Amino acid sequence: MPTVDDGGSRQGANSFTQAPAREHIAKSGFADVSALTKDQHGVWRGTANKGGNTVHVGLDFKGNVSTGK
Repeated sequence: MPTVDDGGSRQGANSFTQAPAREHIAKSGFADVSALTKDQHGVWRGTANKGGNTVHVGLDFKGNVSTGK
């Protein structure tokens, strides 16, 4: 189930690959999800649109989607 948690992404080994990560972010209410890159903490990061605004998004190993840095 898609989860949006603006409390920030958690570090951990992320089993998502890029395509399922983008799909999960989209199912969480975001559109136009960019290509994602996995950071040194295992968090997928990119940009997406929500409410007409482009925002930075992150997806952690638990499936939490966060906005901001």
